[in-house]
Amino acid sequence: MSEQLNYPFIFNSQSLIQDERLLHLGIKHGFSTRLNGVSQKPYDSLNLSFQTGDLPENVIENRKILSSQTHVETSWCEAEQIHSFYVAQVSSAETIKRADGLITSKNNLPLFVKTADCYPVLITEKRRSFIAVLHIGWRGLYKGIIESFFDIIKFGRIKPQNLIVSIGPGISWKHLEVDKDIAESFEAHEDLSFHVKKHEEKYFIDIAGGIEHIFRKYDVFDICSLKLCTYEREDLFFSYRRSKVTGRQGAIISF
Repeated sequence: MSEQLNYPFIFNSQSLIQDERLLHLGIKHGFSTRLNGVSQKPYDSLNLSFQTGDLPENVIENRKILSSQTHVETSWCEAEQIHSFYVAQVSSAETIKRADGLITSKNNLPLFVKTADCYPVLITEKRRSFIAVLHIGWRGLYKGIIESFFDIIKFGRIKPQNLIVSIGPGISWKHLEVDKDIAESFEAHEDLSFHVKKHEEKYFIDIAGGIEHIFRKYDVFDICSLKLCTYEREDLFFSYRRSKVTGRQGAIISF
């Protein structure tokens, strides 16, 4: 790709965006785009979800493509994703029911979430003691999925200052209109009140800003955000808000 991304993000290929900080640590990972897969419209073309109506054989092949590009095992641990606050500690390749976050210290166990407007967040630590992936929409952000992650790592005596956080593509606030009652709930939230925006009697939620705010609250400072909007960049990403029938990109991480 000729397009230049903001540091530390780079295009590995048309279908994969990576974080140079994680590459430097030897962490296998990537945020996928919608490009260079085998699926046909409206799932064109690197659709990674079996729940969209796409042909299963296409999704299987697309997942093989992502595994090959990121040099990870073809068997993944993935979250069911129900817009919850639940983060699961995992040790095997399976689908974790009723979870939106995964964390492991096991080698060669890829962790995966799929997205189409919500934000994928990859997390590791400078000593490579663990890896994690979170799927964060406005519901998960409000319910406290980041707080749940910190509830887990505090028992490992991991210093937040040593964490590295990589925030992938997601919908920008100006395309995330919500009902007034949802906005009011955010306004009443101690950490999220500043991430409600109002324009012409409409209410919007800044998920990316809220994610960064909460990580900084826990004294995490090595945070970088890709800052590409899934809604605006139809050339690169699927977006559920833009097209209800569509595919899903994903984020994957492994030792």
